[in-house]
Amino acid sequence: MKKRTMKEILKDVLENLEDWETDLENVSKEYFEYDRHKYLQRFSVTPQLEENDEIYWTDVETIKVLLLQMFLFQQQIFEDEWTDDVIDRHKKVRKMKITERVSKFDDGKIIESFVWYSFSTLTDQQIKDCIKLFKTDFKDYFIDKMKNTLSKDKVFKQVDKVTDTLDKYVDKIGLSKNEWKKMLEIYK
Repeated sequence: MKKRTMKEILKDVLENLEDWETDLENVSKEYFEYDRHKYLQRFSVTPQLEENDEIYWTDVETIKVLLLQMFLFQQQIFEDEWTDDVIDRHKKVRKMKITERVSKFDDGKIIESFVWYSFSTLTDQQIKDCIKLFKTDFKDYFIDKMKNTLSKDKVFKQVDKVTDTLDKYVDKIGLSKNEWKKMLEIYK
């Protein structure tokens, strides 16, 4: 990795900025309205895969984008981590009262997060025990619902098929403490 001086870095940034007005005409202002740091974390930062020169020029481009954002929007762009909405840091935000409902969040996603979080706190043995209990409860429920349309043998086979799929799924996902966050794209 070549160590560059501040003078060299500034020179490269200024050269990269030379045609900014043409770039802006070609792509429009909205092109620059994104969270550059979030973008880099999602798509560009790959340890051991990036070449040193590529890292340098990505960083120079980042400085260019941040400067253009400061010029175009009078601030760098940051996005809300839950909604990806652009945060206007100049806007005064009224504090919400505890009794107000937070409409910004998806209730289903919160419930799903809670279920996955709860599931991730169980040991392997507890998960296996839950699956056994589920098989019994599910079998009883399924038998009751299907008793007029299927034979008991077919019901048992269907229940075993469903619960075997569940066993395989649980083994496949390997529920570590943060797996539930990855499944819900909360944690990268």
